[in-house]
Formats: sequence, structure tokens, C-alpha cells
Amino acid sequence: MRRLMPFMASAALSMSALTVHADYNLPDGVPNSFSSKANYTLFETVPVRPMTMSADGQHLYVLNTPDDRVEIYDITNNGLTQSGSVAVGMRPVAIAQAPDGDLWVVNFLSDSISVVDPDTQRVERTLLVGDEPRDIVFAGPNHDRAFITTAHRGQNSPIDPQTFTPSVGRADVWVFDSNNPGAGTQTSPLEILTFFADTPRALATTPDGSTVYVATFNSGNQTTTIHEGATDDYPEENIHGEAQPHKSKIVKLIDGKWIDSVGRDVSKQINFNLPDYDVFTIDATATTPVAINGDGAPVSGVGTTLFNMVVNPISGKLYVANTEANNHKRFEGPGLDPEYNTTNRGDFVRSRITIIDDGATTPRHLNKHIDYSHCCAPTGNSEARKSLALPRQMAISSDGERLYVAALGSAKIGVFDTNALETDSFIPAESSQIQLANGGPSGVVLDEARNKLYVRTQFNNGIAVIDLNNNSEVQTIAMHSPEPENIAQGRAFLYDAFNTSSHGDSACAGCHVDGDIDHIAWDLGDPTAVTRDVPGSWLSRTGIAILLPTNSTVNAIETCAIIPFNLLPCAKEESFHFNSLKGPMLTQTMAGMDNHGPMHWRGDRTGGEAWYAGKQPNDGMFDERVAFAGFNVAFPGLLGRDSKLTDEEIGVFTDFALQNTLAPNPHRHLDNSLTERQAKGKEIFFGGPDGDRLTDITRNCSGCHITDLKGNEEYGVEHPGFFGSDGRYAFVFEPEMLKVPHLRNVYQRVGMFTLHDTSVQMEWEGKTYDMPHFFFPFTDPKETGDQIRGFGYTKDGSVGEVATFLQNGAFIDYGPITLNLVNPGGFQPYVEPGTWPSDLAAYNQEGFLKYAYLAITNGDYFSETNPETGEPVGREELRSVEDFVMVFPNNMAPIMGQQITLSANTSGSELDRLFMMEERAAVTEPRKECDLVARADGLGLLYDPASNQYIASDLNRYSRSALLALAPEVTFTCVPPGDGLRVALDRDLDGYFDAIELAANTDPANADSYPVTNSWWARIWKWLIG
Repeated sequence: MRRLMPFMASAALSMSALTVHADYNLPDGVPNSFSSKANYTLFETVPVRPMTMSADGQHLYVLNTPDDRVEIYDITNNGLTQSGSVAVGMRPVAIAQAPDGDLWVVNFLSDSISVVDPDTQRVERTLLVGDEPRDIVFAGPNHDRAFITTAHRGQNSPIDPQTFTPSVGRADVWVFDSNNPGAGTQTSPLEILTFFADTPRALATTPDGSTVYVATFNSGNQTTTIHEGATDDYPEENIHGEAQPHKSKIVKLIDGKWIDSVGRDVSKQINFNLPDYDVFTIDATATTPVAINGDGAPVSGVGTTLFNMVVNPISGKLYVANTEANNHKRFEGPGLDPEYNTTNRGDFVRSRITIIDDGATTPRHLNKHIDYSHCCAPTGNSEARKSLALPRQMAISSDGERLYVAALGSAKIGVFDTNALETDSFIPAESSQIQLANGGPSGVVLDEARNKLYVRTQFNNGIAVIDLNNNSEVQTIAMHSPEPENIAQGRAFLYDAFNTSSHGDSACAGCHVDGDIDHIAWDLGDPTAVTRDVPGSWLSRTGIAILLPTNSTVNAIETCAIIPFNLLPCAKEESFHFNSLKGPMLTQTMAGMDNHGPMHWRGDRTGGEAWYAGKQPNDGMFDERVAFAGFNVAFPGLLGRDSKLTDEEIGVFTDFALQNTLAPNPHRHLDNSLTERQAKGKEIFFGGPDGDRLTDITRNCSGCHITDLKGNEEYGVEHPGFFGSDGRYAFVFEPEMLKVPHLRNVYQRVGMFTLHDTSVQMEWEGKTYDMPHFFFPFTDPKETGDQIRGFGYTKDGSVGEVATFLQNGAFIDYGPITLNLVNPGGFQPYVEPGTWPSDLAAYNQEGFLKYAYLAITNGDYFSETNPETGEPVGREELRSVEDFVMVFPNNMAPIMGQQITLSANTSGSELDRLFMMEERAAVTEPRKECDLVARADGLGLLYDPASNQYIASDLNRYSRSALLALAPEVTFTCVPPGDGLRVALDRDLDGYFDAIELAANTDPANADSYPVTNSWWARIWKWLIG
């Protein structure tokens, strides 16, 4: 008999999670390949609109996000009773009911909408939409138009994303006529509106359905970074007198001027406008819905990260739940240095609700009772007990007088008198808050007929029913969860502000939003910390030389010289240490950290020592558990907690964090193929056709950015693969040693297309000239107009485009000036003709870039021209590599999560998508791409590529055609490799397939409910499995 390997017996959380029977056998005919330790893949996902109540008030529909389902409950005066469960797409985050009664479910990872008939409990169709859809509302003349937020990208979108065009918005709203969303499998939106903002999240609509509001998710706060090449207020020393490396700096737009952290106006160095569009308005009743501009729309200044919105039904005012980041302020730690007396400790993000009225914004700090001049009292103090952290979904009473807000980080519902909130006369108090038995409230639904409030709680994957007569929790429901216990327990340390911060108002998720990023940079050095040595394993200690005239006025940059066939180290001694003042650095994702060694941009969270680097896997600097435990210092140093977490607590947090997985790449073709230009970029990345082209003198791109889809697989690691990094350090043209970063989420940074003025003044023959930045000598720091984002690429976000980064001095061919001996395999630099002022070009004709600037003044490209295309070779190659990096390999193949719903009448081209999904499910090398599951009228099936058949949970086998004839609609989904057995056949992994349990009248969603040992059904099952 084929045996299924034992699963973790500890994966149990009260009544809602998995307990697994060790004697679990696979029946004959079920391939061993479906037996996998990866029975649940964590994609940390916090829903946006997780519940909705039926129009007649008789049913509550709740998203079971980790289990990819809609749970259906009947509402009575005595509480909720479950009456159904419907499998939908991967990680549903929002749900709304159409006028005809159908439920529209937004599937974040599947890039789809499941249209569910709640009466038959079937998915009737699947609509394919853009990448990462997040929210949905119904509005329009009869409230029959569905509005859905997505990113301006994704394989299912018919729109060219124009990724490298600065004027193109990155926020889409798809609009469907719910009565006619498209014929057959075709998705036919009424309109796709694009807005000049980053990825959108929340929606809200006026009661009459005439207006829809759209909120940018990571909208930013009008901050940006000036590259270290343009800063003049360094070098610095820490409190111990240790020299610190040269650094960039964060500046903020205040009253029309760009101001640095010490109050200086640096506006002349900023080369873009950052309008910070936060909330947009749509005319939902127009023949074709259209954005409204003017009269206060769009709205700016709402907040840094916008989560949810709700409209006051009486006044029409819009309330926006958000957080505001203090990243303009420098440092973490105690702030004891008399020179550096600033710190973000205990005050780095503030939780707010911003009121928008006729385009005017009024932010209200929810925790105005906090005295931020004092830190750090023990957790659970009286101040913290009044705090509300990380506000999410809101509900408002029909008279517009009472607002309920879910405080994700506080295990509470905040209750506000709307007039007191608007006038800022409210007083934070425990008496105006509803305490919940379980933490992580993300959604609220108000049932005014019964005076009840339904709350979706994340930490127990549950629902809380609140009696508003006395604000007490009268019912607690824990839905079935496929998550292991260590995920459920570890999640709290990401969000729970009450137990992880002194003031009870902040948590790790303040920056690592939903376990990901906030899209801004922070300068979180600590002047009181001491210098530490970098444990090497180094890929390179040599940097490309910076050539400057000896009379240069540039400060704190070591001048080096290029010697043919050899490079002198181009760094000061402090560059090879972990210095206490590290400068601005972009927030990095908390997903995909496993198997990638030390953490942080510098890799300063590490298990390595100066005297011992360690070895792969999980030893020394490659030990991710030790590395993540190094973040424990942030609890007292940044969150203001009076102490670190205990070893046990940080261990549980580590268990959770290292399981978090990045979403698939939304630009790469679903069949994993590359375009011609992407393929060219890949070829260059890996060193040309023969692998011998060196783009930085000693290595090709992959020489540092190690890419191996099977990395460490031979050691049996949990998450094999190197995706741009194997954890080692490198020093190339940076003022300090950095860990080589992975490249899996580069596409998320699109939206800034400039390099701020990095020129320095140079004296030459008695005259002063502006010289372009020596790191990026071919980048024109010209005015670039409106931009979506204040941060781009590299560690601090100061570089706007990947192609710009690749034109720095480390990667260019220096050409005739060095007798073609220095970096001949580098990129040929190019500058568009006429971009530089004539005096600058004239100066540089005598300088080290003589040939380049001579060509420019003659109106020529410096780069050679491709005779086939007429384009500069340098530009073509740079853009090709940039294209490839945008589709960089990931832990998950691009097909993962994708769906389609078909019927027996489906034919021809409509089957092509299913054929592709079957093909990808059959791939095993270099890795398995997905398990293909199907759902036919409640019956789960798993595709077996070897036999080209679908195995059902009743152990019947079906061909494709037989399966399509089995039910009116069949929905197919590509799930992560190893998850298919659980998703399709055995939901609770108790050893009894779902159809067998249903026939035996036991619960397939409860591992403690299964056919008893001597029952008739148990005997049949034992006979089936031998």
C-alpha cells in the first residue's frame, strides 16, 4: 500500500485547526507524489471586506481566507448557525452581494472573482481580473455594477501595463455589469479605470450608489530619498566616536518645500513632483463609469497606508482608516546621544481615521492620549489599555451617528460618536471600546435589527458576535483552519500592539504591512550602538573605482584609481563593518526569507560571527532562525517594549515568519515562457550565450545574484531555491557592505522614474561646473514631473529605475578611455542627445568621460547602434535586463493560484486555459509548478498528470470530458505544490477523504470527526486503503 508520510501531530488549535492521524494511508491508485509535507502554504493575507449580510438580514456570509472558502451562517436572535461552505479562489479578501443575490468573492491570489449562488452553494462562474484584487462594492443606477480594485498589471488584464512609462497610473478599478459580466468563460468588464497612484485597496460607495471612492493602499507620505552622492552633511560619528559611512537622507515635502531631518530646505535637489493622490472619485451612474477630477478630487494628505473606507449615510462624509509613518524622523533606540536626540522608539506610526468632506482632509489621531515624550512602561499599562492600533474595516449606523472600527492590533472594536470624531472632542477610554476574546479583528458588520455586531477575528480564524446592548461578546465561532498551530500563534507577534509595544499603538505590521512592505524607507540606525564586524562569506570585497579630480569638493568618499587587470578596494575601513548609523533603507518584505541567509539589507541580522561565517544550509550566517531572532532588539528599540520577547516567543514568531511565501510574479507568462526581450535579458544576466560575459569586471549578474530554483534542495530544506541571493555579502559601489538582495519583488517598486540631483560642483581651470553623480554618470537628473512613488530601487530607494542602476560605474564598459581594458563586458552607456548643458559637456570633454560627452555634444549616442533596430545597443541591453528582472523567478510559478470555471458545453479556445493548467501541473523539472484541483458541485478532485485523469474524493476517476459533464459548472484551480491533497480530497487531513466523511455523516472540516473505528464506513475505507 502507498503510505502518506505522517503530518505534524502538533498542528492543532482548539477546535478549529488540524489534528492528523499518524496511520493515514493513501488508497490504491492515488500517487505517492500527492503525499507532501507542504500541505499548507502560508501567504499572509488580511481581508479587506471579509463579511456581508444578506439583504433580508437572514444570512451572514464570511470569508474563511486561509481555507479559501465562503462560510454561510443563518442569523437568528440566538446567534449564528452554519448552513454551508463553498470553496472559492485562493485567499479571498472581499465579498459583496449583487442585487440578484449572487455573492461576488474577490480572490487575492487567484486574480479572480468567484460568483457564488448562495442557495445552491455553487460557484457559477469565475471572472478573471488584474493582479491582486482587494475590494468590491456594488453601485450604479441600480447598484448592479461591480467595482473591483486591482493593480495595474497581471496576466489576466487586457491592458498593456506600460511598466516603464512614468505617466501611467498603477491603480485599476474594474467595472462589471453584474447582469452581463461576459459570455461563457470570457470576462467582459464594462470599463477598466486607471488612476495615477500605486496599487489600490479599499472602496466605498454612497448609499444611492451614484459615487464610488477608491483609496490607494500604499499611498506614501510625500517623502523621498536623496542619494548619498548629493548629501553634504556627512561624515558622522556615533556616540562612541566611531566613524560612520557616507549615507543618503530622507526628505519630506512640507508646505511646498522639501525639508531634511534637521530642517534644511533641499528643494533644489528634488527633480519630481509627488502629488500623493490618496482617494479618487468615480461617477458610477455615467453611461460608462468615469473618474471625477476637480472640486477637491483626487484627495491628497489622507495617510501613508490606507486600509478601509466608509461613507456617512447622512452627511456624505468619508471616513478613511489609515496609518501615518514618521519615517522623516531618524533613528531607533533610546535617543540618548546629545547630538542625535531623535528617535522613533515608541512613535514610528500613528493610527488614524481621516475625515474627507468636499475634498478637505481632517486626520484624527486615535491615540491622542499617549504621551510620546515618555517611554517605555511595561506592556499592558493603563495608557496602552486605551489605545487602538492598526484600524481596518469600519461600520456606521444608519443615522450616521456611530462608527465602529476594527482595531487589528488591539483585540478591540473602537466605538466613536461621529460628531466627536469629526470635532476631535472624543476622549480615548476603555469604556468606548469593545474588548474581544480573540485578537486580530479585521472586519465588522452591523446588524441594527438585532442590535448585534459581527466581527471577523484573524488570530483564531473566527467570528465574534457582540451584543450592543451591553457591548459584550455573546458568541465565539472558530472556523476550520488548515494552518498549523505555529502559524496561528506566531501571527500575533506581527500585529498585536498591546503585547508588543509600550504604548499599545504600534506593532511590526506598522511597517511590514500584512507581513509585506510599506513602500517607504526608514533611517533606523542607533547612534548608541557599537560597530560589529561583518561575518564573511563575501562574493566580492572590491568595488569599482570612483575617478574624481584631486581638487574635488566631494566629502567622505574614498577616491580610487582604475588599474588595468586589477581593482584596488574602493572603500573605507568602516565599510566592512555593521555600523550603528546605517542610513535610510527600504522596508523589506517578511515573505520568502527562509533559505536566504542573513536578513536586512546589510545582512546584520545573522547567525554568523567575524571568525566563522558558517555553511549552507542553516549554519552560521546561513541560519535563518538565528537571523530572524536578531530582530528581537526591535521590540524595545523601535516598538518601545520594556523588554525583548522571550526565547520561546521569538521562536514562535520565527516559525510563522519563515513560512510566509511571496505571491507569484504577475508579469511573467502563465506558461512560464519569456518574451524575446526578457529572454535576451536573461541571457545577459547569466553571462551571455556561453556564460563568460562579465558585466562588473569579475562576474556576471548571476555571479552575485545567485539564482537556482533548486538551491539547497539536496539538503531537504523546507523552501528550496535561491532567487537572486544565496545569503552572501558583496561590496560594489556602496558606502558599506550589503547582503546581495533577492530580486523576486522588484516589480513592486515601479512608479518612480528619476534620480534626484546628484551633481556636485567641481572646480576646473578657475571655473565651477556641475558634474553628474559619479555613481550614475550617464543619468540626467532632469525634472521628471509628477511621480507615483517617492522611492524606487537600491537599498534606500533613491534610484528610480533598474536601467538607471545598471548604468552606474560598476556595470558600464569604460571603453577607449581605458584602452578597452576595464569592464569590456559591461553595458555600453548611452545618454539621449542634447540632455546635458553645453558647458557641462564641454568640461567633460576634458575629463574622464571625454569620449562619451564628445559624442553627446555632436548629437550622437555614446553607445553603438544596433543596425537591425536602429537603437543604441546599451539601451536595448539595459532594458532587456530590466524586463527580465521584472519577471524574475519566484518560489511559486506564475500559474499558481490561477482559475477557470467551465461546463460541458465548453469547447475550442475556451479549453486552452485548462489545457495550459494541466500542462503546468505536469511539470516536475526544475521543480513542480502546481497541483491542479477541481470542484464539481461540491465534489473535490485532484488532477493526476501520469494518467491524465482527475481523482475524486470518493475515489472515482474522471477524464476531462467526463468531469465537465459531472456538474453544471466545474472550477479548476492551480494550488501550491503539495497543497492539492488537502484542498481537493481531505480538507482536515484526518485520513478520511471528504466524500467518505459526508457519506458517513461526519465533518470533513473537523479532524476529530471521522467514521468511528468499527463503523460500516470505516470498514469500507480500511478496505479501500488496504
